[in-house]
Amino acid sequence: MTCPAEPRPRDAWEMRLLLAACLRPLFGGEAPAAISHPDFDWEALIRHSGDHLTTPALACALRGQAGLPDEVRAYFEALLALNGERNAQIRAAMPGLAAAINGCGATPLLLKGAAMLMGGIHADPAARVLGDIDLLVPATWIEACVAATAAIGYAPVPGHATAHHATPQLNRETGCEIELHHQPVMIHLRALLGAEEMADGARSIDCGGAIAAVPSATHLALHAIVHSELGDQNGPLARLSFRTLLDLAALARQPVPPDWQAIGERLERHGHGSIWSGIRAQLHSLLGVSIGEGPVPALPDRYRLAVVDARHRLAARIRFRAARRYHRFLAEPATMLEVLRPGWWRRRWSDLRSLANR
Repeated sequence: MTCPAEPRPRDAWEMRLLLAACLRPLFGGEAPAAISHPDFDWEALIRHSGDHLTTPALACALRGQAGLPDEVRAYFEALLALNGERNAQIRAAMPGLAAAINGCGATPLLLKGAAMLMGGIHADPAARVLGDIDLLVPATWIEACVAATAAIGYAPVPGHATAHHATPQLNRETGCEIELHHQPVMIHLRALLGAEEMADGARSIDCGGAIAAVPSATHLALHAIVHSELGDQNGPLARLSFRTLLDLAALARQPVPPDWQAIGERLERHGHGSIWSGIRAQLHSLLGVSIGEGPVPALPDRYRLAVVDARHRLAARIRFRAARRYHRFLAEPATMLEVLRPGWWRRRWSDLRSLANR
């Protein structure tokens, strides 16, 4: 994948390619020559990286580059310091959370960003932006765990419980928000990765005298792919999730990397071969990181079209909504009765109009 040579990318797709090229030094690549141009649009790059929650990673990638404007370097250093402080607060919250959950007879299994942070996956702990702390606990104990975390200052916040996690909770003193999960993924994706399998493959870590657990590299990678590409719709909608790609690339460089072959076989076995080939293509084309066996597929043009072609985006969204509804009907047959209600059809028509206006 060619990075734009011009200091000012012509469209949003070229900006994505430029951001990817600027992140490559994290994995042994070279920064693009465009950043040394006196007219390089640093404001646009930083704004775009912020949209993808990757500005701290961008700061780490370009930290050693010569020729950065003084104001850009100062901004990067300040941002890394602030995100480092935020992640240090999250680390400091973990012993209390783990102890509260241990008191219920359970061991919290860290998910997503919390697992990346506590597992030391990224070379610089300030590189990863975390929104909240996701913890997996046994379904039979989730109510007790919610009560235990509430007792140490985590109050329910406006949000919603889902079929796989409880209502979010926020500690207003520390600013840390948690989600207690009893399954790692949505109900219709549970065949890809279940709670028991994830817990069985985890390793225990010490949290200031309390015990927590971190998933294996394989389960971390599989969970990242399933959550981002299927749960968050990025695969069907051909959206690039740079934060997920950075997590996968960091996992690929661990002393014991994920079993990519097992991940690919599982996704293909469940009918998600295009998701697997798409992830391989994104990592190789954008970040220069190869995973899996066999020839690496080229990055499909649908990723570019999803950015520059409004009609393509609309068609992809409609296909995804239809597929998600179909899978929900399969997982929960009782919901099929909804189609007999007139209001259901009015809401679907409203959904289509809102999609068309995006």
